[in-house]
Amino acid sequence: MMTKKEIANDFLKMLTSQQVDAAFEKYVHTGFIHHNMHFAGDRNSFYEAIKSGMKNVKTELVVLRTLEDNDIVAVHAKVKFDNAPNWIALVHFFRFKDEKIIEEWEVSNEVPEHIANGNGAF
Repeated sequence: MMTKKEIANDFLKMLTSQQVDAAFEKYVHTGFIHHNMHFAGDRNSFYEAIKSGMKNVKTELVVLRTLEDNDIVAVHAKVKFDNAPNWIALVHFFRFKDEKIIEEWEVSNEVPEHIANGNGAF
């Protein structure tokens, strides 16, 4: 049996490798809701947005750290799309129910080419 951390990481990796249908079938609860401000908060709207956004786009996802606290998993990662010049810093929060993702929050920030912080973005 996979841990919630493993499920969250595998879910993101599947999404970024053109396996959206399989990722949703395997890991997303039928009662799923999300909090992305750019589209409606139901399961189907999230699915359609991801499916459309990942179509014909090659991505590189690097998971930097994953934290688990009871039914919540946080994933700090970076992603690069082949049609965009810069990395995007990501934090996803997933809430689980019955070993599936039932709720999701995300924060993303494009990393500019030059940043003032000497520690870097990651």
